[in-house]
Amino acid sequence: RVVTELDSNAAVLTDQTQMHQVVMNLCTNAWHAMRETGGDIRVSLGEEQVSLDDLAALPELSQGNYLVMRVKDSGTGIPDTLIDRIFDPYFTTKGKDDGTGLGLSVVHGIVTRAKGCITVTSRKGRGSEFAVYFPVHPMEKKRQTPEDRTAGKGERILFVDDEPLQNEMFNDLLTRLGYRVITCTSGNDALDRFKQAPGDIDLVITDMVMPGMTGQDLAREILKISPDIPVILCSGYSKDITPDTVRSAGIRLYLPKPVGMKEIAGAIRSVLHPEA
Repeated sequence: RVVTELDSNAAVLTDQTQMHQVVMNLCTNAWHAMRETGGDIRVSLGEEQVSLDDLAALPELSQGNYLVMRVKDSGTGIPDTLIDRIFDPYFTTKGKDDGTGLGLSVVHGIVTRAKGCITVTSRKGRGSEFAVYFPVHPMEKKRQTPEDRTAGKGERILFVDDEPLQNEMFNDLLTRLGYRVITCTSGNDALDRFKQAPGDIDLVITDMVMPGMTGQDLAREILKISPDIPVILCSGYSKDITPDTVRSAGIRLYLPKPVGMKEIAGAIRSVLHPEA
């Protein structure tokens, strides 16, 4: 069971893909510690003030406000003889098919580069808790420019990605930008949805690598039905994708992942309202 307690909207300055690695590694290790017995993974997020007195226990940090993510499990725990080695590269207590031993080493590197730190407390047979500290980034409110304003006027966007989390995140994002959103988790489902009412869709945004039908194949089929529909292709795998190959397939834009809010907003505006 996963239990979340997310009590902060503070911002930190780090790479979102690397943050994904941090969360996934810590939660995967927690699951691994409980896979025979079951239990709870508790993920919490909150702000903590690190004072001068705290620096003895957290020597990597400076005084200030930190966003702290804690991942706690009720699993087997880490023996005292091993706990000082868990962040060493290639160190692992898992079997040869269960991991390389690089996960926590990578997490440690990401956190350190973000000027944070990671701590662990554990009791044999009673579970472990990892705490990850990131300095809170001061978000300055800037005067809104015409480019920052919500661009959407209710246009309908078909968003396709085989990762449900991506669909959920971009559904929220695009809705906040003023668009109406339909999400699909496969190219085949998206094509079926488009065929139902092609005139209702103003723009298609699709991932490239998906089971069953790639984003490029989906774009090709959609453009057979509606040759003028704008399509934006997103992908984290860019080896065989170039702007020329994308344009030759009739796709308006290619965006390499990860895609930020400002970038996706500008891309949508450029294909829906090129005259603006």
